[in-house]
Amino acid sequence: MIYKKLELEIDYSALGLPEQTERPELECFVPGGEADREMQDFSRRRPAMLILPGGAYAFISERERAPVAYRFLAADFAVFTLRYSVKPAVFPKALFEVYTAISLIRKNAEEWLVDPDKIAVCGFSAGGHLAASCGAFWNCDFVTKLFGDGSLHKPNAMVLSYPVISAGEYAHRGSFINLLGKDSMTDEEIEYFSIENRVTADFPPSFVWHTAEDGVVPVTNSLLLCESLSRNKVLFELHVYPRGGHGLSTCDGSVFRTDSPEPPEKPRSWISECVNFLRNDIFKD
Repeated sequence: MIYKKLELEIDYSALGLPEQTERPELECFVPGGEADREMQDFSRRRPAMLILPGGAYAFISERERAPVAYRFLAADFAVFTLRYSVKPAVFPKALFEVYTAISLIRKNAEEWLVDPDKIAVCGFSAGGHLAASCGAFWNCDFVTKLFGDGSLHKPNAMVLSYPVISAGEYAHRGSFINLLGKDSMTDEEIEYFSIENRVTADFPPSFVWHTAEDGVVPVTNSLLLCESLSRNKVLFELHVYPRGGHGLSTCDGSVFRTDSPEPPEKPRSWISECVNFLRNDIFKD
């Protein structure tokens, strides 16, 4: 396996954003490498998964980073995790970092044995809002004037795990306070940053999962998004599991302490169901 950490080289001034001393970091888990050459088919290209952990745009949740990466790595994906900019950084800094990461993966597709047409973005909670924003804004003018027509930065699929979607009645307020750097939003901003209002037929196919008991980010967020996906004839698969709170990540012992209550059983299947959806419905040859 090839493992490396890369600081993203971003000219923030060219993007009209303030410079920062701490650079976003892309962690790469790529199957293969020189030691495995005799056992690997180096003509085969794997799908890639770019993971965006949650953390309310205030921090990066470690529970939703490496444990998830290892599970998708075991499913034969090339996996990347992004430590994107959070508070006090505001929109669209993190979004531009995601597009930069996707472009970098595509540019290195041959070296990393990645299929450039099979790149999914997987976001959790506020990272789900960031991922969904990536799927919604990729062809907007403020993005294309900097990143081009989408051939490098558009994701091919979305994986949205208990995502923050709506800035309206069912919003996780803290995420939007941190995203915008202010305590309140105008009606226009609520409309603009509610991703269910940004869906078009060009939104990537999506796997969405949530729990009915989520008391932090209400399941209505996922329902609103999927209603918009359906209305715009975007292929999607939705799982609403009856039990379980927020932040379940992989739903197993790798993210729950031994003295914690046993995580619910049904949501544990989300990764295998997601892989089946991607391989059989989106990334099939």
